[in-house]
Amino acid sequence: TLSKVEGDTLELTCDVSRATAQHTHLSVGWYLRSPEDAAAAPQELLTLSRDFVLRSSGAYRQRMLAGDLRLDKTSATSYRLTIHKLQPVDQGLLYCQAAEWVQDSDGSWFAMTRKQSDKTQLRIQPTDRDFSIQVSTERRSFTAGEPLELRCTIEAQSVPERFFSVSWVFSSSPVAVVGPGAVPVLGPDYVAREAAGHMAVRKESANVHLLRLQRLRPEDAGKYICRVTERERTLTGDFIDRSKRSRNVQITVQSLKSNITVSLSSNTSEVLEGDVIRLTCLVQATSGPLSVLWQWADKQGTGPPRELASVDREGSVRPGPVYRERAGFGEVRVDKSHADTFSLYLYNAGPADEGRYRCTATEWLAAGEEPDLVWDKIGEMAASKDVAVKTVGKVSSHNNRESGRHAAPRCVPREKEIIRFPPKRRLPPDREGDGWPRHNPRVPASVTWRFLPTAAPPTPGTDDAAAATATDNTSPSADNANEFRELVTFTREGTLQWGEQLLGLGTRTTVDRSHANTNFRLSVTRAGRREAGTYQCAAVLWRRHYDGSWSRVANRTSNRLGISVIPP
Repeated sequence: TLSKVEGDTLELTCDVSRATAQHTHLSVGWYLRSPEDAAAAPQELLTLSRDFVLRSSGAYRQRMLAGDLRLDKTSATSYRLTIHKLQPVDQGLLYCQAAEWVQDSDGSWFAMTRKQSDKTQLRIQPTDRDFSIQVSTERRSFTAGEPLELRCTIEAQSVPERFFSVSWVFSSSPVAVVGPGAVPVLGPDYVAREAAGHMAVRKESANVHLLRLQRLRPEDAGKYICRVTERERTLTGDFIDRSKRSRNVQITVQSLKSNITVSLSSNTSEVLEGDVIRLTCLVQATSGPLSVLWQWADKQGTGPPRELASVDREGSVRPGPVYRERAGFGEVRVDKSHADTFSLYLYNAGPADEGRYRCTATEWLAAGEEPDLVWDKIGEMAASKDVAVKTVGKVSSHNNRESGRHAAPRCVPREKEIIRFPPKRRLPPDREGDGWPRHNPRVPASVTWRFLPTAAPPTPGTDDAAAATATDNTSPSADNANEFRELVTFTREGTLQWGEQLLGLGTRTTVDRSHANTNFRLSVTRAGRREAGTYQCAAVLWRRHYDGSWSRVANRTSNRLGISVIPP
C-alpha cells in the first residue's frame, strides 16, 4: 500500500522477462482498478504496444499529452510508470500487465502468454483546494511623499504547483495584475508612474505578492484590495476559475503642511514718473526651497494679471512674456538677496506701471533621489500692494515744500540776475508751490528761451550799457504784432542749441541750469535797446521709453516778462 498526497509524484517499476526461444514481441501496460467496484473493468493508464506505440485512454490521454503521465523503459526488462501531480481519481489498485505476442504465417498476431503483477494499493490524501488571502501593511496612516508597501499573502496547500493570478485594486480602479508567469500588467493610470520608478509590483515568493508605491500622493488615499484567482484544469481538460478578494485596507495620506507667511513692502506707495519702483517680498517660516512669481494687475481688476517675472527653486530668473523685451533693456530686474528675500525693480516707471503688484511664494519638498528626484508643492502664499505712479504734469493740491527735487518747471533766476521771471502771484511761504505742476528732475526736460523785440527802433547814439529795469508786461498790441523768436534751447540731452534770433552786438549772453535741472537761467550783460522787449521761457518734459524712443508728455510756458532799456 502506498500513500501519497494530492499533487505528489508516483513512480512504479514493472520487471518483465521472457524464456521462450521463439521470436516474440512484448506489450506492457499499466492499469487502475477501482477498489469500490471489483466487478468494474479496469482503466487503462498507459500501454506500450507490441509495435512500440504508447497509448492511453480517457482523461489519462490528456495527462499523457501534458507530460504528467510517462512510461519509460529503463533497462532490458524494466518499465517505469511515472504519474506527476497525483489527483484523487488516481486512487485504487495499480498493476502491470505484460503479454507475449507471436506472429503466424498468415501475418496475424496472438498472445502466447499474458500475466499480471501484484496489485499495489494507492491511497491519495486530497489537499485542501480552498485558499485564503491576507493583505498586510506596517501602518495605514501616511504623509505625502512616504512609501507604501502592501503584501498579499496566499494561504493554501501546494501553492507553487497551482496557478494563481493576483490583482491589485484601488477604489475600484485596477492598479496591476500579476499572472502565474509573474509578469505584471499595469492599469492605465499607473503606467507612467511605474516607468518613472515610483511604483513596483512583483512576486516576492510563491505565495507573497508586493505592491509598493514609492512616493504617496494625497490622491492615493483610499481603499486597497487584493483579488486572487486560481485557474484549475479538470480531468476533461477544461479550466475553471475561482476568485477571492481580501478585506479593504483603508489608507490615509495627509498633505504636507506649509507654514510660510509672505509680506510685501515697497520704497513708497507713490512714485514719480521716471523713478524706480522697488518691491521686496519677504517669506518667513520656510522649510524647503522657494519659487516666487511676480504679477501686475490694474487696481480695478478688469483684466487678468500679467506675469512680471518669476524665480524658480534654483534661483533662476525668467521675465514674463509681456515684460521680456523691457527686461532686455535692463528696466526689469529681480534679485534674490537671501534665501527668503526677493526684490523686484522697475526702472523708469511710467503711467502704465501703476497698479497692484502681487508676490506669490511657493514652498517645495524634494522626494526621492537623483536622477528620479521629484518636487512636490507643499504650500503657497501671496501678498499684494498698490503702487501709484504720479505722471509728469499732474497737478497736486498739497505738495511738500521741503522736497527740494519737486521744483516747478519754471524759469526762476536769483534776485541779482538781470532778467528775472517770478510767478505772477506770490504765495504764502507755507503754500509755496501749491497748484503748480511738479517735476521729477530725473525726467528729461528741454527749456527754450524766447524773445519778442520791442517794435520801436532804437535811438541812435544810445549807450548799449544802459541799465535795465523790469516791467510787468508789454502792451498787447506789441505781443500780437510779431511772434516770439527762439534765442537758445537746453535740449533734453543737456546740450545748447542756439536759435536764429541773436541779441545785439556788444552784449554777453550766458545760459546755465541748476544741478537738479529744475532752475534755468538766462543772463544778458551790457544790454542795449535791442534787448528791450518781451522774454518768455517754455519747458517740455519728455518720456524715454525702454526701447530708446521718446515721447512728449507735458509742456509749460512761463509768463511774459517785458523788459525796457532806459538810457543813462
